[in-house]
Amino acid sequence: MRKLALLAVGMVLSPIFGLALAPGIASAIPIYHGTVTCDFANGAWGGVVKFSPPLRNGGVSTHEVVTVKAGFAGSSTGTTGGCLTSMTPPPGNVVGGAIAGKMKFVGAGSNNCSTLFPSTLAPSIAAFKIKWLVPHGAPTLWTSPTSVAFSTAAITISGGAVAGSFAPYATPTATLADPSWPGLAGAIATGCATSAGLSGLTITSPSVNSTGTW
Repeated sequence: MRKLALLAVGMVLSPIFGLALAPGIASAIPIYHGTVTCDFANGAWGGVVKFSPPLRNGGVSTHEVVTVKAGFAGSSTGTTGGCLTSMTPPPGNVVGGAIAGKMKFVGAGSNNCSTLFPSTLAPSIAAFKIKWLVPHGAPTLWTSPTSVAFSTAAITISGGAVAGSFAPYATPTATLADPSWPGLAGAIATGCATSAGLSGLTITSPSVNSTGTW
C-alpha cells in the first residue's frame, strides 16, 4: 500500500467536505441499531463517482479529490429501500437511504490513471454521511476510512469509524462498481485516454456489484 499521511477526522469535519455536524446527532429522530447491508438483493445502487482534477494518462497533479454520491435504490435519492437491517427497524426490514462524501489523496501523480488503477491508497482525508430516508432515521457518519482499493472493475473503501445509526461497527466497507467501467473500451480506459481526462463514472441501475455494510 502506498502510504500517505492520514488526517484524523472527528465529529466536526473539515469544511472542504461540507459534512460538519453539531453534537447530538440523533435529535428527535430514531437511531437505528445493529448493522445494515445495502446491496442489489434489496435495491440497486445509482449515482456518480467524480474526480477532481480529472484523471489522465500521465497526470501530474499532486492531489486528487474523489466525490461519491449514490442512492441505495437505483437513484441518487435512495427513497424506495435498498438496505437490509439486522436489528432496528425490526430485523429483516428494508430501509432506504443515500450516501455522500469525499476522499482526498495527496502525492506525486495523484491524478495519473496508472497511479490509481490498480492501487490501494490511504486517503489524507475521507468522510461520508449516509442519510436514512425511508423510514426516517438518524444518519450514519463514516469517518477516516483507512484504505481505498482502486481497480478498473471496482472502488472498495474500508476501515474507519462509524457514528450515529448502526454504530459502532468495526469493519465498515463499501464497494462501488458498474459493468461499464472495465475493459479496453470501458469508461475508465477511454476517459483516461481523452485530452479532457476522466471526470466521473456512473453507477447505473441495476448495478449488481455495488454494496456496503455499516
